[in-house]
Amino acid sequence: AQGDPGPQGAPGATGPEGPTSSAVVADAGVTRSAAAGNTQGLQFSDTATCPVGEVMLGGGARLTSTASYGNGLGRVDTVASYPSGATTWTATMLIRSNFAAASNATITAYVVCTT
Repeated sequence: AQGDPGPQGAPGATGPEGPTSSAVVADAGVTRSAAAGNTQGLQFSDTATCPVGEVMLGGGARLTSTASYGNGLGRVDTVASYPSGATTWTATMLIRSNFAAASNATITAYVVCTT
């Protein structure tokens, strides 16, 4: 059998102040097109980095294309999106079917940073 609860303890010390703001930092992105001879199975990565003195909170990735879905986003996948360092985020795309003449896709890594 369990006994009666004891008296409540004293409050703990006040913790440090948390972040007051954050910002999303995007890299320029890595674009691949049919003209670059990109074929099925190739992978390309982009990395975004927090400014010096800032701390990374998280990150992500975005795939974009100026081509039609079938010639752009329909031919690639995001296969990785992860913190690759204390202040950097890396995103990787995979070309899963050969690019046609009008094909292109860009992967852009994003990192959320705070001071």
